[in-house]
Amino acid sequence: MFAMMSIRFRIERQRGKQLTILHLYAVPLVSLKNNDIQQFLDRCRLIFAKLKASEIKDHGLLYTWLFEKFKTWAPIRSKIERIRAAPEGSRRRTFNYLWAIITDHLRNVHEDANYENISTALQSFKIGGAVAKTPAKTPSERSRSSKPEGPAGPKKQKQ
Repeated sequence: MFAMMSIRFRIERQRGKQLTILHLYAVPLVSLKNNDIQQFLDRCRLIFAKLKASEIKDHGLLYTWLFEKFKTWAPIRSKIERIRAAPEGSRRRTFNYLWAIITDHLRNVHEDANYENISTALQSFKIGGAVAKTPAKTPSERSRSSKPEGPAGPKKQKQ
């Protein structure tokens, strides 16, 4: 019965792959903030997982699509200038090269800050961001918290 119902929603395999590629080109890049870029890359990876490399026919279009989204991103400006200076057909004018630049930047963006935090922690014997100590409980608070409670709340004392 399920098979009979699914026939209604079936589409030709080639049209399905083309639709997937069209969805890839429609993924929005909200802003050039690191969090938005990471979200954009995650959405693209999800779509790429559904495609085989042989199903992407126009690699030049794929590169141009990605380049247009990131050509004004300041952290990779020097790499973008090298791409622009590269001759047509260069390995730098490929989707894979540009994708690697973007992902490498996101992977290493906090590297210097992490190094400083570790260095400070090792020198001062204090780890930044560690959980603060809770204040000591008063004797009355300790006695209240040590009484077991059942599913209906604390048990009433008989008088």
